Amino acid sequence: MTDETMAQASYPGVSVDSRPQPSDAALIRYGDFALFLCLFLYCNSIWVWPTDAQAGAGFERPFASLHRYACYMGLIWPFIAARRLTWTWSFQQFVLFLFMMLTGFSVLWSISESLTFKTVLSLVSSVVFFQYYVEKYSGRLVLNQLIVASTLVLLLSVAAALAHVNVTLMAGFHEGLWRGFFVHKNPFGAFAAFYALLVFYAAGRLGYGTMARTLMLVLAVVVLLKSSSSTAILALGSAVVLVTGVVTLRTMTRNAILTWLLIAICAAPVVFGIWAYFADVLELVGRDSTFSGRDRVWPYFLRIIETNGFWGTGYGTPFLPGTFAIDAQESLFWSVRSPHNAFLGLALNVSWIGAGLFAAWLMANLFSAVSLSRVTKFGSLYLGFCGFSMLLCLVETTGWADITRGDFFFLYVSALIAGQEIMHGAGPDPEVKS
Repeated sequence: MTDETMAQASYPGVSVDSRPQPSDAALIRYGDFALFLCLFLYCNSIWVWPTDAQAGAGFERPFASLHRYACYMGLIWPFIAARRLTWTWSFQQFVLFLFMMLTGFSVLWSISESLTFKTVLSLVSSVVFFQYYVEKYSGRLVLNQLIVASTLVLLLSVAAALAHVNVTLMAGFHEGLWRGFFVHKNPFGAFAAFYALLVFYAAGRLGYGTMARTLMLVLAVVVLLKSSSSTAILALGSAVVLVTGVVTLRTMTRNAILTWLLIAICAAPVVFGIWAYFADVLELVGRDSTFSGRDRVWPYFLRIIETNGFWGTGYGTPFLPGTFAIDAQESLFWSVRSPHNAFLGLALNVSWIGAGLFAAWLMANLFSAVSLSRVTKFGSLYLGFCGFSMLLCLVETTGWADITRGDFFFLYVSALIAGQEIMHGAGPDPEVKS
């Protein structure tokens, strides 16, 4: 059989010169990884990759134009790679689709159409490209890439902070605290917490040795302490307790469950005592009972949301001169640019409907993660990311409510990996799927 005959048999209607070549496949893989890295940097609000909203708030944006090109490429890349996406219409995917639709329509009534359009572009591009990437490559390869990329980001941030590079240190109220190559110390701490969860629940299964995992955990702890992000520390501890509790309950006997139930009943008075003297407990750990002023910010933004109509104002509002969040500085005597709560931020941007859809998506992921925690290799990682993200959304403006979207990135990618494990089995899988 000639080469031409073989080509026609394998690729009907395609000539020898136009059929895919090995070099083309390699170029596609390089493009895959480059786009994955670009969206990884963007979603995690890394300072050298800021959004247009950050630029409106006074942050520099050396790669803002390149980011927009990456978003456009993320949308069309699956078609360039000639790969058909397989959408599994689970409840969380359906809710996420509705959230994306509402976000897209919010361009029609947004105060800033351009900022809202760029946010919609980023959201849709991230969802489409991550679906394509996790569907094409094995979960082990994706998680390995996440660990390597996250380690490099943290190491570079720590090295720059130790060298007293100005852009990696906070100024003003939090002067001297580390923020690395991030817009603020809190996203820096949250990133380190996600990294710690990766090390806890994925690194061992990926073949990293005890020494490597120990060094990675030390790196995460150093960043958490130097960023002084108590929110990230508490949320990380809660996520670990959640995963441990779910896994323990699934493997415990009836007598063991009854024993722990008795312990919980005996510990209840201690918990109520802590709650009764919550302000004093917070002072012991160096925090105030106002959650750093959030108790004044939340009621203010609730009033703004109530008087701002049914559909919200679209994205970018807190960063536009003379708008609601900027005016909060005069009312609260505090330079606040966001409500420090994801659901309030979403209600301001895309109404309470959008906030409800995002909350439903988080809850759907939580129930899915609980059920998958023992039947998939990385189910515990998925559950840890889910628990951490839900707690983070309560006290930080994240999850597509503002400029920090690291929780969405890690949670969505881990959800896709867990789903792919269910579809293809939890055994060894090739790096690139057919």
